Amino acid sequence: YDHKEAGAAAEAAWNAKFQAYAAAFPADAAEYTRRFTGGLPANWKDAFPRFTPADKGLATRQFSEKALNAAATVFPELVGGSADLTPSNLTHLTMTGDFQKDTPVGR
Repeated sequence: YDHKEAGAAAEAAWNAKFQAYAAAFPADAAEYTRRFTGGLPANWKDAFPRFTPADKGLATRQFSEKALNAAATVFPELVGGSADLTPSNLTHLTMTGDFQKDTPVGR
């Protein structure tokens, strides 16, 4: 069975709907497009902390925690987790709640 014709029609319908959505909600459409094309937010590098050799040393997991939380401020699509090891390996995103059945708005 050849699905090319049906697929082309479905794609055309989707594109028309997305164009209408983009006209009504340009910022949201741009963000959707950025995420699904692998683009990076403007000035994303500015969100990350800078460290120098003069800074106090930290454990690798502490540097990772700082980087993850910085990334979470500019990448709304970032999700992660570590279940019961979160307190140990410091993967908790401090700016969001936990994604749970009763709190589906977290990451």
